[in-house]
Amino acid sequence: MLLILESRPLLGDAFYKRAVDDVIAVYWRDYDKNSADFLPVFLLNDILRFWKTLCLNYEERTGMAREDKPGKRRLHNYKLKHSRLLTCYSAVIALQAILERDEGTVSPDAVAQVVSWTPTQRLEEVAQIRTSLVGNVDRILVKYAHFLDTCDADSSELSSKFEGVAFKRARFEEATAFGNDVFDLVFALGEGTSLFRYLVI
Repeated sequence: MLLILESRPLLGDAFYKRAVDDVIAVYWRDYDKNSADFLPVFLLNDILRFWKTLCLNYEERTGMAREDKPGKRRLHNYKLKHSRLLTCYSAVIALQAILERDEGTVSPDAVAQVVSWTPTQRLEEVAQIRTSLVGNVDRILVKYAHFLDTCDADSSELSSKFEGVAFKRARFEEATAFGNDVFDLVFALGEGTSLFRYLVI
C-alpha cells in the first residue's frame, strides 16, 4: 500500500515504474475483459483496510502512553487524522473522480497517474475534473496547511502543548472538521455511483 499511496523513487526510475506497474497489474488483472466499466474495487478495499489497520496500530502502540505520555499520544492521534487520513482518502477520491472523467471505468494508466501524484496533487486534480467541487477541495487544503503549520515545531514541545486540555480540544475539533470535509468530498463524488456502494458494503 505504501508503494501505491506515497512512494517516490530516489533512483532507479525504470525499476520503480516496473514495480508500480506490476502491483497495478495484479489489481487490474480482469481489466481486459471489462475495460469499458472496470471498477477498482479490490484496490479500494485494500486502501480502506490499510486505513483501518493504521487506526488499529495507533490504538495498540499508544495504549501504554495513555497515562504517562498523554501529550505524545494526542499528537499521534492528531497526525493520524490528518496526514495518514489524507494519504489514504486522497487516492480514494482521485479514483472516484477518474471514474467520472473516464465515463465509468478506470484504466491501469489512470491509476498509475494517481500513484504519481502526491496526496494534495490528487485533490488538485479532482478540482480540475469536477470544477463544481473546487470549494470542497480548497477547504481541505486550507485545513491541511493549518495542520502542517501546527506541526512545524519541535516534537517534544508540541507533545507538551497537547497535554493542555484547551489546546488538545481545539486541535481535535480541527481534526474532526477535516475528516468531515474529506467525507463530504467522498460523498459528493460517489453519490449515486456503483463504486460508492462498494466503499460502504
